[in-house]
Amino acid sequence: MDEVGLLEDLKPEHAKAAIAVLQEAADHIERVGFFKGNYIDVSSGKPLEDCPCCILGAFRVPCLNAGKSMIDQSILQSPERRGARAAVTHFLGRPIAEWNDLPEQNKGTAIQALRQTALWVQQVFGL
Repeated sequence: MDEVGLLEDLKPEHAKAAIAVLQEAADHIERVGFFKGNYIDVSSGKPLEDCPCCILGAFRVPCLNAGKSMIDQSILQSPERRGARAAVTHFLGRPIAEWNDLPEQNKGTAIQALRQTALWVQQVFGL
């Protein structure tokens, strides 16, 4: 993995918060399920926070309580969410949405990717 590239996108002062975002996203997908092709599966009619989602959707769900839309790109602009996205992208070696929608990806691989990324960030930053 390219640790230098990660360090350009994730500042040390935001690493712990980014790890929390990664762990929270993994926990969310574990609880509600995994979805491909869009941020979130709204077909069930459940509240958004209870609907299956992709990795990027899982990064967005906690922001719903702030009254923001799932498609609001500003949700991902906090330093910890930008850092979490950068870390996952670096860890996977490709854009998250592209990886997320590959046929072989599923709930288990998404959770594993998020948790492994969190561990990797801990190692990179010596946390």
